[in-house]
Amino acid sequence: MRSLVFILLIKSALEVGAQASVKGGELNINTSRLSSIESIPLKDEPGRDGKIYLVDEIHAGTIWFGRIKLDDHLFRYDISNDLFEIEVDGTKKYLNAYGVKHFEILNEDSTIRKFKRVGELEETKGVFNGYFEIIHEAEIDLLGYHYNVLLPSNYIHGLDVGNRAETSVLKTKYFLRNANNEFFEIRRKKDLLKQFSSLSSEIDRYIRKNKPDLKKRDDLKSLTIYMNTLNL
Repeated sequence: MRSLVFILLIKSALEVGAQASVKGGELNINTSRLSSIESIPLKDEPGRDGKIYLVDEIHAGTIWFGRIKLDDHLFRYDISNDLFEIEVDGTKKYLNAYGVKHFEILNEDSTIRKFKRVGELEETKGVFNGYFEIIHEAEIDLLGYHYNVLLPSNYIHGLDVGNRAETSVLKTKYFLRNANNEFFEIRRKKDLLKQFSSLSSEIDRYIRKNKPDLKKRDDLKSLTIYMNTLNL
């Protein structure tokens, strides 16, 4: 996976410059503006096995936690355990992701991937954990929900091929969110036309002409951008 610089943002009322060190089971942050020590509880254990990361490698970035801002830290998000793996002073610690409401990944080409905690988006249908990626933000938003799936062993003993153990793979579901904060999972063309019935003629014409794959991120982003040019 290409190199990324990971910028992790947590919604805050106040951004405060800070320096951090690990002491015991807490991450101690010396906040310059507050002139006090704030503590973030961290785990020593990484959680259960079968970890799968949003980004494979640990990357440098910035963390906002409550009113605290941490600069130049190394971390990555473990989807399967819903944890952030953080390195401070050469020590690996683990932060429960429930406190992380929002984060961003900055790519090498300066494009930014934005993520919001599922609970921060109202009227979410179904039971989800983790984050929605805000792929395109406008009157109609395009969201991606990344999750892991355990594939069963496919080992064939007689041929000695396949995987002996279960395998974790990263999957993505795509959603549209309208101005009324209603979510719609993108599955089939006819469902899309029904959901946006007032725009069905224009959307159908666009799909016939451009033949987008409704399972591909870039194709869906182009379609969403087009839908936002229409009279909503």
